[in-house]
Amino acid sequence: MNYYQTTLKKRNNYLNTFLTLLCLLIARQGYSQDVTPPNATLFSPNDDATEIPVDNWTFEITFDEDVQLNTSHIRPFIVIRRETGHNVSIIDITQGGASITGNVLTIDFNWDGSLDASPLEENMVYHIIVVPDLILDLAGNSYAGFEDDATWNFYTPDTIGPESSNLLPFNGATGVLINDVVEITFSEQTNLGTGTIDLYEGSTLIQSYDVNSSDVVHANAASTSRLVADFDLQPEKTYNVRVSAGAVEDFTGNPFEGIADNSTWTFTTMDNESNPPIIEYFFPEHNESEALISDIESDGIGFEFDEEVLRGSGNIEIRKSSDGSLIRSVAMDDPDLFVEGSYLYIYPVTEIPYNTEVYVTVCATCITDVLGNPFPGLSAGEWSFTTEVGPLAITAVTPDFDSSNGHVLFLEAYFNKNISLTGLPNNRLIEVYRYSDDQFVAFANVENATATGNLLEVQLAVDIPSGEEVYISIEDGRIQAEEEEFLEVPLSKDFWKFLYLGFC
Repeated sequence: MNYYQTTLKKRNNYLNTFLTLLCLLIARQGYSQDVTPPNATLFSPNDDATEIPVDNWTFEITFDEDVQLNTSHIRPFIVIRRETGHNVSIIDITQGGASITGNVLTIDFNWDGSLDASPLEENMVYHIIVVPDLILDLAGNSYAGFEDDATWNFYTPDTIGPESSNLLPFNGATGVLINDVVEITFSEQTNLGTGTIDLYEGSTLIQSYDVNSSDVVHANAASTSRLVADFDLQPEKTYNVRVSAGAVEDFTGNPFEGIADNSTWTFTTMDNESNPPIIEYFFPEHNESEALISDIESDGIGFEFDEEVLRGSGNIEIRKSSDGSLIRSVAMDDPDLFVEGSYLYIYPVTEIPYNTEVYVTVCATCITDVLGNPFPGLSAGEWSFTTEVGPLAITAVTPDFDSSNGHVLFLEAYFNKNISLTGLPNNRLIEVYRYSDDQFVAFANVENATATGNLLEVQLAVDIPSGEEVYISIEDGRIQAEEEEFLEVPLSKDFWKFLYLGFC
């Protein structure tokens, strides 16, 4: 081996020894490649921070290591979004507005001075969105970012007092009823403050209520509130309503600015007339021939006047036209009687039978208009209607219902409609049972009966023991009216019973 080869061999040995020692040193020091993504450790302002000024343009995120912007990102955006989902400001980091100093990302939504006014509004909730992979650490690991509405929120302060969003009567209204209340609705929920709500005629104070008195109703709804006052309005007057500044305040303590002039809320009341209220519409209609029982039971009965009416005193009565018998009497203070605006109705009404003509009377003191003009009332025949025939039903029988003088083997039943019989001649139609123990005692088949119009005549095929109290049972599907409307069975045990005293 020559000198050159010997020298080269020694050099390779030295190099291998060095590399071996270097690998051991690296292993002992735990050296490894950085694969840990950066994490945000601090938001400024903090998540859920309150009272953030609307002219705040600058926001910061502090990370647990130095970071850099990913300017090659296909979605290089940082966004401020309102809680409603509306974007109010967007930064494209490739254009500016985002800078990094070490481990701090600074976001300036007015970095170029192009915004004359802040896009933020008072009393709002906002959240900031940082697109994933938009921030990298120095090893290229991506920050996860966030696009939800919970990671970084902040609240702007509420410095605006409640505003009037609706007035009743509306400003400039005419023909206002003297029994109407005045009502102001506010743009947000409120607490009562101090002050009055006042009724003026021109510059003359007519009536004043302290907002904290029982004369004023204050109520909060989901996102609004209202004040209601019931003034003693007179006909043919022009009024204006004023409300003290600070009469209500929002939950932050911001006061209502008030209504202090005579033009913001003004209205004119109705003419002073002496005409009595007139009924414009009956329900059911007058002379209705087939008023539906289902409509009467679900909607009640009543009428509509040509103007708003008030309760008086007395009674409204529903009577049968056939004999004048009373079906129902309703006092004006009955909880089933409703007077709402120009409507008066009774609900529920369940006492009126099928196939019955009725009339309704109203006393002369029952109803007035808002000026006190009385409705003259309704007498018999001025409002009448007939209910529908209803489902197929038995209206009369021989022997009579619950009779104690049955002497015949023939039974008769009258129906509310014309009927026919169905089934084969030997099909069972009627069965007779002893009332005391439900023991079967007699029967009749279809061939033992005839149907003529609305009359069913039946001759029993087996005699009934004399002195027995019995009841009648009718088989299902044997008696029908038009359009396959069958008699509803079984009949009650007490529906058709009698004491049979023997044939005569």
